[in-house]
Amino acid sequence: MAGLRVPQGATDAATEKAAASVGYLVDLGRVDAAIPVLAGDGKLVLLANNANVDAQSSAKEVAGALGEAARKARLLGGYAYAGIDGAGYTPDSPMQKGLEQFLASAKASEKTVWMAPAADVAAWWRQRERVKVSSSWNAAESLLTLEIAVSGPMPFPSAVALVPPPGRTSVRLEDTLAGVQVQPDADGAPSLVLTGLPAGRHRLRLRFLP
Repeated sequence: MAGLRVPQGATDAATEKAAASVGYLVDLGRVDAAIPVLAGDGKLVLLANNANVDAQSSAKEVAGALGEAARKARLLGGYAYAGIDGAGYTPDSPMQKGLEQFLASAKASEKTVWMAPAADVAAWWRQRERVKVSSSWNAAESLLTLEIAVSGPMPFPSAVALVPPPGRTSVRLEDTLAGVQVQPDADGAPSLVLTGLPAGRHRLRLRFLP
């Protein structure tokens, strides 16, 4: 068992504490969080249920719920959790057909969509929680200062999207630090890529240029 999903999302602090105490990685119940969050001592990842599909849903309801989950994924920068309630499931039901259509569309976009079990998502989120980023902006100098806190080893690269202000098209890294580069993302937009930063606090300045 990797985690739990309680009926109607009725979790609370006591439930989360109990789940963490038995080694669970993920709680799929809390519905008041827009993005995954860590509970308590950081062992348990809470995944908000963005959409729910049950065996009694019509084909229209299934398509609507999964479409809403995809919309929230784009809005939140890549995350959505769709809960599937299999109680009362029957073959060739609207739920099955709706899921088949959803999986087929996701398969067609597999280069840009990661579909994974909740436990894998929780592990991914916990690893990236080791990096915290805060920022301050100097408009007069078009200078962005980032404060980066790393609490442990970075098993994967992390990227920070950079959005140039009006009139600026490029970014220059003002500080030299191993494991930090400005690179274009898949759409050609600049991003700050962090790889292998040592534990501790780091300050980086980026200047936006015409």
